[in-house]
Amino acid sequence: MIDDLVRFLSGMYGWLARRVDPGARTGLALTAAVLVAAASAWAFAGMTQGALAGEEPVELDTQVQAWALEHRVGWLTTAMQGLTWLGSSVVLVPVLLAASAFFLVARREVRATVEMWVAFLGAVGLYELVKVLVGRPRPPAVDDLVHATGPSFPSGHMTQAVVAWGVLAFVLLRDRPRRARWLVPGAALLALVVGASRIYLGAHWLTDVLGGLALGGVWLAVLLILDLSTRPPSDEVPADTAGNQRPGGKR
Repeated sequence: MIDDLVRFLSGMYGWLARRVDPGARTGLALTAAVLVAAASAWAFAGMTQGALAGEEPVELDTQVQAWALEHRVGWLTTAMQGLTWLGSSVVLVPVLLAASAFFLVARREVRATVEMWVAFLGAVGLYELVKVLVGRPRPPAVDDLVHATGPSFPSGHMTQAVVAWGVLAFVLLRDRPRRARWLVPGAALLALVVGASRIYLGAHWLTDVLGGLALGGVWLAVLLILDLSTRPPSDEVPADTAGNQRPGGKR
């Protein structure tokens, strides 16, 4: 009995250790992706259910909207009108085209290019479908500082920003994990700025932006899980040697 318990605990410890191993392809990164996918899916389901039920914007929506209107100033409005383009296809498509050219020509990586476009186009398809199904009205047009049309939930700009900047950071970080760690917080900051701009400019409610964040998080995490689960083991770099390779070596 004691031996069985020891073997069980030893096996459990080994399983947990593998799940949080930062150097393993299916270790910490995969565990984090699964947790993000689950949390984002739960949050998105809750917000979508409320929107489908025809509920009015929650009190926090109106409070945040009123606060944003009260604190509008000329220089900030100009900045937000520019920054909101970071979540628009007008900017994201050229950025992804440039990234595709880099991966195809300079590094001859077809997989990274395919991953970026599957992520982006999939995100567009998902939020457009949800918009049609939910049909939530936007905030009052009188407060809108940009030309925003169509249903409000979820925010397409936010969804696109999360997925496009996120997948770009991932494909760059994958090969240079130590040199490119700043890409993750950088991508997160860009997405948050886009979300804030949509509220400030009167194009979306807070829950629209949070819904876009959750939807983008689910889609990006699912794609990351698939990548980590299907990538050949030869691409795996041990944690204790990842930072000691010569410049230009495989990472």
